[in-house]
Amino acid sequence: MSGGSVIDVGKFVGGARLGRYHVAICLLCAMVLVTGGFSLTSMGMVVPTLSDEWGLDQAAFSRDIISPLSAVMYGVVGGSVAAGYLADRYGRRLVLMAMMLLASIGMAATATADGFGALILFRVITGVGAGGAIPIAIAAVSDIVPDRKRNLLIMTMYVGAPLGTSLGGISGPAIITQFGWEGLFLFGSLALLLVTAGVVALLPESFRFLAARAGGDHCIGAILSRIRPAAGTVSATRFILADTDKAKVSAAALFRNGRARITFTLWLIFVGMQYVMFFVSLMMPAYLKSNGWAATDALLPLGVYNLGAIFGSIALGLLANRIGAARSLLISLPLATLLLCLLALVVSPTRAFLALAFVAGAMTTGSGMALAPLAAGLYPAAVRSTGVGFALGIGRLGSIAAPLIGAVGLSHHIGARGFFLAAAAGPLLCLLGVILLLSFLRRRSVTAHS
Repeated sequence: MSGGSVIDVGKFVGGARLGRYHVAICLLCAMVLVTGGFSLTSMGMVVPTLSDEWGLDQAAFSRDIISPLSAVMYGVVGGSVAAGYLADRYGRRLVLMAMMLLASIGMAATATADGFGALILFRVITGVGAGGAIPIAIAAVSDIVPDRKRNLLIMTMYVGAPLGTSLGGISGPAIITQFGWEGLFLFGSLALLLVTAGVVALLPESFRFLAARAGGDHCIGAILSRIRPAAGTVSATRFILADTDKAKVSAAALFRNGRARITFTLWLIFVGMQYVMFFVSLMMPAYLKSNGWAATDALLPLGVYNLGAIFGSIALGLLANRIGAARSLLISLPLATLLLCLLALVVSPTRAFLALAFVAGAMTTGSGMALAPLAAGLYPAAVRSTGVGFALGIGRLGSIAAPLIGAVGLSHHIGARGFFLAAAAGPLLCLLGVILLLSFLRRRSVTAHS
């Protein structure tokens, strides 16, 4: 790379070969998602134990519109909205560190809570931190990986979130037995701090933020030298970035040109998926305990379920790349609905139940992996980010509703069988939405060609 040359950063990065630096950043950002996923679902892991210790009914933890179980999702919404603005203004690296530290503080503080008010406050703080950190980590990977590997690496990295829940479900019983429910939150806080140290040591700043700062070219050159060492030094090079994201698009564009039905149906699908993902992650241990399982034993199926989600997310993500997101969902969503219904029939601490939980997690959470490419394919480039962002945001209504619906079921003693049948309503709603969406798209195509 000779001095004085001009380099298009996007083309330079996109055309690179996958190297050690890429792998290191992807692993670091995957750990952000692992610790974030653990933080978001940790409250559901301790409800069976905490309800015994505080002498409360399990439904008490989720029956209000803002409860210890749902509070974290309100924080996630706030963190997700704030993170993008703050990262643009103060730099992605600094904001990610701040969000990780905030999540760590929230987790540590939760271990000191002595009542519902404190639990709700500290869970909101945790949600803001984790909710802000996860999208920044995904954006950081998207910035530096080669074009031909981008989708695969992001899909693979994204399974860090269910992996965090799985590790919690598997290791949670030992941690709670040894250190109490408080130990689970302290463990999560320490893990967040360790990953934050990795962010400080390894994560590069975003190219766009550096380009707007004095001396930014030198920093960009140093990062590019690590991405493509064989290209030589870039100390005297001027860099350009395609400025495609300055134009602001109104959300009203999502409802123009016949898109209104498509947009509303897409939101319905995202609500159904967020509902089932968080209904299971937050409420499964409580319902298994209501069926007579020991509080710590009730965590193992959750760990196995989310372990299946990891493999399912990768497999269905690859399938979506080959046959399309909609077609892959027409395969996975009926299976997810059927498997959750089978869990309702088999509820017992047996190998068969755990095997079903593994496959159900693969099909259910794996289906969620195909939703982002499904949404992206429905909109033209000018409104694509807006369409996906709104779908993700509206989908949070499902995650907020999940513990409320779970509390109603616990109050009415529907038991674990009823729980899994209620969970099956999520992928069934998604399936109906996908069928309706394809119908709209088919009519639109016929109209366009008539």
